Amino acid sequence: MLNSVTVRSFCLAVVMALGAGCAQHSGMMEEGLMQEGVATDPGSAQGTSWQWLSKTTPREMLEVAQPERYTLALQPDGRVQAQFDCNRGHGSYEISDGRLTIGPVATTMMVCLPGSLDAVYGQALEKVESFRVENGELLLGLEDEGGTLRFRAAP
Repeated sequence: MLNSVTVRSFCLAVVMALGAGCAQHSGMMEEGLMQEGVATDPGSAQGTSWQWLSKTTPREMLEVAQPERYTLALQPDGRVQAQFDCNRGHGSYEISDGRLTIGPVATTMMVCLPGSLDAVYGQALEKVESFRVENGELLLGLEDEGGTLRFRAAP
């Protein structure tokens, strides 16, 4: 008959082995994905005008009804240009393999129509910490919120 200490030890060993296997598998998956349509090199995100499609966090799912009113363009020289509904912005960004920080971004201060997402979009861009391009879409990871901004290339 097994005592509770032996069972706990066995369970702990199994959990640790599974965790190590998952971590190793996760790394292999990331490498595999990079070969199957996922890119984290800076050139994959630069030089394209991106239209904002959605913001997803553990607490909310926001779909953008008019993506063409919220754009983002990362120029290869470190300049960023953005459209915040009725406002325009420009500033700087830093990018490296999978990491992205945006700002500061100076914007015009027009008052957009009720229902505009200009402030939500601006605040979200300030929280960007990572990026990847997956299946033709730009995905920006948000710090603290564990969320993602999703973009498509402008037609």
